[in-house]
Amino acid sequence: MKKLFSTLTFLPLVISIFAFSLLPEQIPVHFNLAGEVDRWGSRLEIFILPVLVAVIGLLYRRWVEWTLRRQTQNSSRALYIAGCAMLAIFNGIFFVMLYTSFASVDRMAVPGEAIMRITNLLIGLSLIPLGNVMPKVKRNGVFGLRTKWSMANDTCWNLSQRFGGLSFVITGCLIVLGSILISNPTYQSILMIVLILLDTVFCVIYSYQVYQKHGRN
Repeated sequence: MKKLFSTLTFLPLVISIFAFSLLPEQIPVHFNLAGEVDRWGSRLEIFILPVLVAVIGLLYRRWVEWTLRRQTQNSSRALYIAGCAMLAIFNGIFFVMLYTSFASVDRMAVPGEAIMRITNLLIGLSLIPLGNVMPKVKRNGVFGLRTKWSMANDTCWNLSQRFGGLSFVITGCLIVLGSILISNPTYQSILMIVLILLDTVFCVIYSYQVYQKHGRN
């Protein structure tokens, strides 16, 4: 799992270095909710996301090492699975951006429509493994359903992670289903945002209810 994590951390940067000289001078660098290009920029901007991914990956790995030193009972595999799911989203977005950068202007309609569908699919798919590993992770300062109520004690934490994990899986499946069945990319994006917001609200409310019952034990 560590090797996969390292690969996802640096793969976009390595590929962007080799692809840079082949890119046109101007590339699409921003897309609206419909997946249409609304800003063009220098091909140097192809490095922005890969560098960000590398930084996030390195910081996350340092955090995992620090957490495992302080909490030896925590699951190294679960933490790295969560990290891989997070990095997979960024990797997917990078490859879509790289593809659209090579596409000619008169072909941009098709890749443009695919941007949000692929992004939504990646986000939905990533929530499924994240939800599966949440119940396996002990209390920590970064990953999981973290509210002041879920962090109160181990009972509150464990119950909140079980609910949050199941909620993540259901939300991820609904996002994937919506991305497949809904043809309009704008509606796909709106559905994804609404589902994630509802998921967040339900998880916070549940953690508060758990705290009311177990937080003072």
